[in-house]
Amino acid sequence: MDPKFTDSMQFRAYVNIPVAYLIFLPLSVMRDMSAFRYCGLFSLLSLTYTGIVLTVEVPYYRREYADIATVYAFYFDWNFPLACAMVFFAFTCQLQMLPIYSELVNPTYKRIRKVIYRSFVIDLMFYAWLTSCGYWATMNYTNTVVIDRLPLPKFNPDYAMLVAAFAVGIVITSAFPLNFNPFRSCVFKFFFKTTNYSQKA
Repeated sequence: MDPKFTDSMQFRAYVNIPVAYLIFLPLSVMRDMSAFRYCGLFSLLSLTYTGIVLTVEVPYYRREYADIATVYAFYFDWNFPLACAMVFFAFTCQLQMLPIYSELVNPTYKRIRKVIYRSFVIDLMFYAWLTSCGYWATMNYTNTVVIDRLPLPKFNPDYAMLVAAFAVGIVITSAFPLNFNPFRSCVFKFFFKTTNYSQKA
C-alpha cells in the first residue's frame, strides 16, 4: 500500500474521530439551534471572500502552471463517483425544507417555492464561481477542494487563502449539525410521535 495513502488515512482517523465526538456531536444534539441563525449570513460572506481570493489569484497561478498544465474539454476517470458524492452532499440543505416551511409566518406554496428557487440560484452561482476560478488557475492540477492547493513561491504562506480556509472550516462545522437536525426531528417524530419544531430559529 502507498505510504502516503496510509499516512493520510491515519491523519484522518486521528483528526476526524476526535472532532466528530468533541465538536460535531455536542452541536448536533442541541435542543435549541436558534444560535445558528447567523450561520447563513456568515456562510455567504465566507464564500464571497473565498471567491474574491480565488479570482485575484487566477492570473498568478496561470503564469505558474501555463507551461505544465493541460486544459481538458472533458475528462472521465475513477474520481467521477467522488465528484458526484460531493455534488449530492452540497445539496443536502434541501433537508431543511420542511422545518423552514413549518416556521414561515405564512407558509404558502408561493413563498416556499420562492425560498427554494433563491437557494438554488445562490448555490449555483457560488459553485460555478469557485470551481471556475479554481480550475482555470491550475487546470488539470486542480485539487478536489480548490482551496487545498500549493501556494505560489512568491505567496508562501498564502495568508489570504489561509483565512479563506479557516472561514470555510467554520461554515462546514456549522453545516453538519444543521443538516443533521432534520434527521433528528424525523427520529423524534417516529419514536415519540411529536410534530413540534423549534419556533425560535
